[in-house]
Amino acid sequence: MEIGNWEKTHTKDMKKEEYLNLRIYTENKEGVASGNIHYNLVIYRGRAEKPIANFYFRNEEQRTQYIKEQKDSHKAREDDKQERQLEKKNFNHTLKVGDILYTSWGYDQTNIDYYQVTGIVGTKMVKIRQICHKAESSEMTYDNVVPVKDSFIDSNHRGEEMTKRVQVGNGIRMSSFEYATLWDGKPQYETNSLFGH
Repeated sequence: MEIGNWEKTHTKDMKKEEYLNLRIYTENKEGVASGNIHYNLVIYRGRAEKPIANFYFRNEEQRTQYIKEQKDSHKAREDDKQERQLEKKNFNHTLKVGDILYTSWGYDQTNIDYYQVTGIVGTKMVKIRQICHKAESSEMTYDNVVPVKDSFIDSNHRGEEMTKRVQVGNGIRMSSFEYATLWDGKPQYETNSLFGH
């Protein structure tokens, strides 16, 4: 892995150890003012140009313990990452045509959008379209809304049929702020349009 200039310059006289995608640099150096030995440590992770650790310890034992903690933490994080990737690779959705999903989103208000599965594209993807919803009951500031099955929206681009990848757990990422989950049949809370911003 290519390392940055700062890393090359500031660690050139240090002992280097590599662990997974960590680069661990150590040196024992006499402090200029105190005359005490500084047990220096610098750790870089992956392609990061800035170190995740850059300080010294008063003794070797403290530094060794800190390095062990960093390795253990990093190993656990990498194991978890690989497990999630494997789960994602092996996941096959169980959605069916006619299933309904919904998103809850908004800033200072809650908006609900419902989507209906209109087609199955293998074990990883589905086709969906947005459908209308109606208020089953209302309070002063909010409505409890339910979907209207097969009542497809066709007045804007959201009404078009979309092909989407299904995530682990049968959810669908609709946008950076919307994640659709399988509707459980219960009305969903939505801010009344008179009180939205």
